[in-house]
Formats: sequence, structure tokens, C-alpha cells
Amino acid sequence: MPSSLIDKSFHLVLYHHDQQVRKVQVHSSASLDVQNLLIGRPPEDVCPLLSKFFLTGSFAQSHVAMMALNQAYGFKVESNLQKARTLLVLVEQISQQLAQLGRATGESGRLEEGTAALVNMEEQLFRRTPPFKFGARMLQTDFASFTEAAQKFALWFQEVVWGQDQHLMGRLLPAQINDWAQNSEALAPRMLRRQESVGAMTTPSMKPLPWVAIPDWHRMFDSSDAAQLNYLPTLNGVCYETGAFARQAQHAGVVNFGLAGAGGLSVRTLAQLIDLNLAVLHLAQGPDITPFPLGGKPKNGVGLVQAETVRGRLVHRVKLSGDKISRYQILAPAQWNFHPKGVVAEGLTGVHFESKPDLTEQAVAWCKAIDPFTEPDIQIKPLDHLP
Repeated sequence: MPSSLIDKSFHLVLYHHDQQVRKVQVHSSASLDVQNLLIGRPPEDVCPLLSKFFLTGSFAQSHVAMMALNQAYGFKVESNLQKARTLLVLVEQISQQLAQLGRATGESGRLEEGTAALVNMEEQLFRRTPPFKFGARMLQTDFASFTEAAQKFALWFQEVVWGQDQHLMGRLLPAQINDWAQNSEALAPRMLRRQESVGAMTTPSMKPLPWVAIPDWHRMFDSSDAAQLNYLPTLNGVCYETGAFARQAQHAGVVNFGLAGAGGLSVRTLAQLIDLNLAVLHLAQGPDITPFPLGGKPKNGVGLVQAETVRGRLVHRVKLSGDKISRYQILAPAQWNFHPKGVVAEGLTGVHFESKPDLTEQAVAWCKAIDPFTEPDIQIKPLDHLP
């Protein structure tokens, strides 16, 4: 995976005693300057700036931003354009997750055919117009050719990546899932075996981020704690997890894999892989896909949209003053998971290890099992060095 698609903005300090992590500190150098840079600018500037700041999931960022802007202006977008943008977000998600999978397993060469197919599908969707041009209302595209390509891609994915019928995972018994994970040479089970070799980890008790009502988001973004919400988000003082595991924790495949004895690291990785598999199945629907929801109704120059993305829940809120942006707020999913009291810190606290390299490997694997696009800087210190 290109280094530009790796988020290196988080820093972990693991304090240990008697070969066990006793305290985890999480620091973030993530810049949210884009929110300030957008103030006073016209809406046409939003997506180009977002694509520079958010290289991973930039289409998802642009799509959510465009929905928030359209909502603030009261613009209605033709259904096919909304569907095409939703499909484009899926193409990006699958492409970037496959790149991560190839990098982690050392099998990037086996993914070349699928990667080329995704590039072709992206070109088919928006051959003549930019995908996120503000003011665009309609789109003419050849959905029939796209759908044919997406369905062929799904068959390739089933053979090379998944290694079994993509629709069966929810119906397999624990022993059957374990057999697939241990014996299939497809890339998904190979990834699971790699995670298993890192070591077992317990699953934290962190709850998944609930779906928040639009009026509640407006209230929080208008409160005196709005700045803290961007960097250290909580709901009523409680930390939550967002992302693939939060979405798929109750999936029968994830539950049964845990019942088969898989550790927390492998279980979360399977949740990511199931999330990827579902994205492929949704992509194959073509124009029959359900587009991203628009969220609330237009609100006097204010737009707010929340959507599930590959890294978790993403929220954009925009306020307009005339034809200029007076305020722009983004709540990124990584801020939930890498909260000082979030799922990353909770999962690493109490971990036993044999050596510092062993602990570093476990910590990196844990972070990637929560968010595959992170690669934090990790320091390991004795507990008596805690400030």
C-alpha cells in the first residue's frame, strides 16, 4: 500500500511492569486545519481541499461533504448521481482494503487482476464529469457495463480473496468457519492465520457507537464543547467504538468464529474481512444499490450528514453565510477509536509480552484490526517512567 494511504498521526506510549502493559497513553498529531481553511470559501473549494487532507477514504469524505452542502442549500440530486457516487465510494474502499490485504500477506501480485478491474469501474462511473463537482444534479453513465464488470469482480473476489461462497459465512457452524480459516489458501483466511500467529488478545467491552439523531448532533456541534468533540469525542461522557467490528460484531460469522476459540485479534480481523465482502456484494448490485442516506432535511443554510465509512462513522456539518462557508466541522472515526480511553487503549492495557519487539508487533496488529489504515508510532517504557 502506498505510504500516503497510511495514517501515522497517532502515537502510543505503553507503560509496563512485570512483562505486562499497565498503562496506555494515546496522543494524536492529526491536523484538523482543513476545517479552518474552509471558512470564508465557496462550496466549490470543499472537495478539492478534502482530497488533499484525507488521502485514505477521500471519496467518502467528498461524498459526505457534498451531501451536507446540498442539504444546506436545499439542492436535490438526481438518484443516479447519488447512486454513482455511492458506488464510487465502494470502489475506493475495496481498492484500498485490498491494497492493505496484499501488503499484510505479502501477496499483492495475486490482487493485480482485481485492482485493474476496480480502476476500470471507477472510470466507467464518471467518464465525462468530475464525481464531486458542486452544483452537479444529474449524471448519464452506462450502469449496465459497470454492473457486468462489478459482478465479474465479485466472482474473482470469491475465488482469490474469500475462498468460498460469499453468501455462506453467516450460515457456517463454528467448526466450519475454523476449518476455512485454518486450511483455505485464499487471502482472507491467510490474513486470519497471520493475525493468529501474532498472539491472542482479549476483546474489550467497548460498545459500538449508536446512531445519533440529527438534532442531537446539531446540539453537540453548537455546544461550548464542540472543539473537544472533534478531538476527544464522547456521548454523555462515554467512549464508543466505530468501524468494521462495531458494524459486524453481531454477524453470525463473527460470533461463531469467537465460539470456535479465535482470539480477539482474529475475530476483529474477520469482522473487517466480512465488511469488505459485503462491500463487494453491494458493489455488484450496480444501480440497484441503496445510496447513502441524505440525513436530515434542509435547515436554513445548515447541513449535517453522518455515514458509515470503511474506517467508521464520519460526520460533516457545514454552516453557510450567503454563498460562503462560515463554519465547517468534521468528526472523523479515528478520533473515537484512538481516544485516550478508547478501544485501542483499552485493548492494549493488560497485555502480556515476552519482549519489546513482540509487544510492538501486537500493538500494531491490534491497531490495524480496529482501523486497517493506521500505523502508529509506538514507545515502550517502564511504569516508573510514567509522568
